[in-house]
Amino acid sequence: MYALTQLSEPITHWFKTHHDPPVAILSDFFLGWTQELATQLGIPRIAFYCSGAFLVSVLDYLWINISEIHPLDVVTFYDIPNSPDFPKAHLPSVILRYSKSDPAFEFAKKGMVANMSSWGGVFNTFDELESVYLEHLKKQYGHERVWSVGPVALLDSGGAEGTERGGTNSISAVDVVSWLDKCSDGSVVYVCFGSQVTLSSGQVEALTKGLEESGTRFIFVVKSTAVVPHGFEDRVADRGLVIKGWAPQVPILSHRAVGGFLTHCGWNSVLEGIVAGVMLFAWPMEADQFVNAKLLVDDMGVAVRVCEGVDTVPNSDELARFLAESMSGIGTEKVRAMELREKALGAAKKGGSSIKDLVGFVEELPQMGGCGELVSSKAQMEKSRACFSCGKLDHWYDRCPWIGSPCKRCNTGRFVKTSQRLHSWGQKFLSCPKCQSFQWMKDALKESMPEQKPSQLSSQVGGSSSVGSSNGKSKVCVQIEVDNLCEGFEAQVTVKRKGVV
Repeated sequence: MYALTQLSEPITHWFKTHHDPPVAILSDFFLGWTQELATQLGIPRIAFYCSGAFLVSVLDYLWINISEIHPLDVVTFYDIPNSPDFPKAHLPSVILRYSKSDPAFEFAKKGMVANMSSWGGVFNTFDELESVYLEHLKKQYGHERVWSVGPVALLDSGGAEGTERGGTNSISAVDVVSWLDKCSDGSVVYVCFGSQVTLSSGQVEALTKGLEESGTRFIFVVKSTAVVPHGFEDRVADRGLVIKGWAPQVPILSHRAVGGFLTHCGWNSVLEGIVAGVMLFAWPMEADQFVNAKLLVDDMGVAVRVCEGVDTVPNSDELARFLAESMSGIGTEKVRAMELREKALGAAKKGGSSIKDLVGFVEELPQMGGCGELVSSKAQMEKSRACFSCGKLDHWYDRCPWIGSPCKRCNTGRFVKTSQRLHSWGQKFLSCPKCQSFQWMKDALKESMPEQKPSQLSSQVGGSSSVGSSNGKSKVCVQIEVDNLCEGFEAQVTVKRKGVV
């Protein structure tokens, strides 16, 4: 991520010399540094999230409260719908590995926090899956520019195009599909843990034993360097395939013969499994996978936890019994998985929620330039560059000290929110996610100013007033400068004496 920052200077040069420069930047959420680039160029930046809204809600909270969560064994997210909690070991890997003394992690943190101040966000999810978390993010960010346009992957990938993609493997994609054609509907469980995870020899042994004893048809995908127990493939040749290397996952999952998916719960695999309508057997290991698994198991009820942890070795007897029972009938999770599939397909059709959001996003684009302007005046442009938490122009949102400022009651880092009530619409306030305490931003600003005597200071923050002397011959003009108020919660007060009236 850091290496890509070297593109900032050539992009700026290209932008300033181009006869028709871009009107906005749309960049991945891992490239949070482009938020500052966009601000310098005077154009909006839209963050693209290849992950889900639940994960982003969790990450936003963690980055703001990073110093407070590390001593905890269990982290509860009081401000997120349903108040989810996670054992510390199940938090996203980047949070667990974070070190304040490491410049690389500090750079990552700065970029992730900067994402919160982007002009808008586009998510690879759909409303029927994460509506409550999408609405949560809109409230957190203080605007409605949060669009869900997923699943963005092609839904019909079962043809030649889907089978010809990817890397090398021990069995051709065509042969895999041909093998599936000979199986009955919903009889095959697909076992794959993504491209990043390398199973240990103990895990491979436990999985192969469980698959063999279950009596279930299966496709088991392992790394090309993996060693399966001797004789296993021969013993299960009539009902199982072992693919070493890359597997055509979308065509496999979308095949009528596949009814279950034992997955690590990476987001792409999650969406592909949902679109296929298969029952998901969750084995989260690291990264975002525990968060995704909680969404699938606890929120949506379309998955069942089978195992947890990157080093855990499952009990092969229990795994065999579980697979045999799950694949032999139609349980509640299977029914819900089919229902969610229809909702996912519906979201991506004309008139569906994702298409509506995509159209809504496109309709916003003319306001950024070309057919229209993003801003109509210099003042509006300056406002668009300001920290949207406190309104100051001398820093961006990621540097605002009010974000994560300690709660007076419980010392938990607070969020800056925007009121949605009619009588106070648009006003900022501080909210504690733990004890639910509340404070208007304007009151917090006043409290942070040094206490002054009435004769020295007007009660109007940010203005000036004249205080008459006893003889009425002169005035004292008190000018309050709050330019650096958010930098150190201090106000610089300058007293100027004017001439005789």
